[in-house]
Amino acid sequence: MKWITSEDTPLEDWYRKGEWRQSPHKLEHFADYIRMLSSLKGGGLYMDLDFVTMKRFDISNFLAVEDASVETISSGIFHFDYGHPAISEIVKDLAAHYQPKEWVAHGPALIFSIMSRICGLKKRQPLSNECSDVALMPYNFVYPIHWPDWQVLFQKSTRNIMQWINGSYAVHVWNKLSHSEPLLIGSDQVYSTLASRHCPFTVARAAEYSD
Repeated sequence: MKWITSEDTPLEDWYRKGEWRQSPHKLEHFADYIRMLSSLKGGGLYMDLDFVTMKRFDISNFLAVEDASVETISSGIFHFDYGHPAISEIVKDLAAHYQPKEWVAHGPALIFSIMSRICGLKKRQPLSNECSDVALMPYNFVYPIHWPDWQVLFQKSTRNIMQWINGSYAVHVWNKLSHSEPLLIGSDQVYSTLASRHCPFTVARAAEYSD
């Protein structure tokens, strides 16, 4: 197995200097480093683990916005073909302008900054994206439930909620906020319903370890 390393990339010095190790957000920043480095080295789809996937991702070179205001671009899911110039610019900026005390500076904020610079993207104006080879997916693509409403995922599923969600490719479940909330397997919770429909093998195994 060949390990992905930062050797011969702009992130090599960033890693070796180790300033990130003293950051109060070192885990988040190292995660940013890994996802961007992996995309630079190999291209393809990156996705956080706290998604329930509902449809096949058959779209290349895309970013996703997190809410209807189009003020934040997610670093939790994206796709870039190998060698795409956008990911190269993101990596260069991450290495050159590290801010150890800023939590989101090297994720969503960084991506929006790069898209603004190279693609002319403006906040609250999704159609301002001038890069025809980078699709900017609407928030309901994978974020039909915005983070302030994460508890909806653990409430009883209704027809309206499920119809709204069923138009999405995936659903982010905001693990940073929801990790302590009980998931009741086999219940009518929104999250449980989605998991049973789209992750049946995982749900079957999870049931073996439930109390």
